[in-house]
Amino acid sequence: MDKRESLLNARWNAAMARYRDAQEQVSRDHLMRPDGVPTRETMQKANAAKTEVANVRRLVECNPPRPRRARWE
Repeated sequence: MDKRESLLNARWNAAMARYRDAQEQVSRDHLMRPDGVPTRETMQKANAAKTEVANVRRLVECNPPRPRRARWE
């Protein structure tokens, strides 16, 4: 894996971790709050994480991995 792929992979993993954390908080708010509605702050964080994942997904789709060159020895 070259440096560009490594950076995209790290960015994807970080974005997905933030997205999972935000979704867990939304679920927690839904269960724990008396009205069952997540707070505005929680929803803003969840939407920001979702947008970040979408942006990184576009980067990954626009920059597919380069094919490996065969090395003749």
